[in-house]
Amino acid sequence: MGERMPTNKIHSKHSKEFYGVEASDLHKWLDAPVTILGSGHRKYRHSNSVLDNIPKKFVEKYGYQLCKDIIIDHLSLEKLPEALALSRVGMNGE
Repeated sequence: MGERMPTNKIHSKHSKEFYGVEASDLHKWLDAPVTILGSGHRKYRHSNSVLDNIPKKFVEKYGYQLCKDIIIDHLSLEKLPEALALSRVGMNGE
């Protein structure tokens, strides 16, 4: 059996420690497809396009840069190579 993914609680605790906010709602959004797709959910909100598709409510609540940092951190906790690529990309590829 594969490696277990960090839970929302672990992601949120990590965000609180590093960024001062739990952002459990953002982590929940990132992992929402897991209930249907299992680890296959990573194809959807764990790819290079995620930074261009952050829901407006999260950007308004946390700001784009903090959302980006939290998402990259979320992916790095899951040991995904996409985290490194995303850390070099801004909104609209900037």
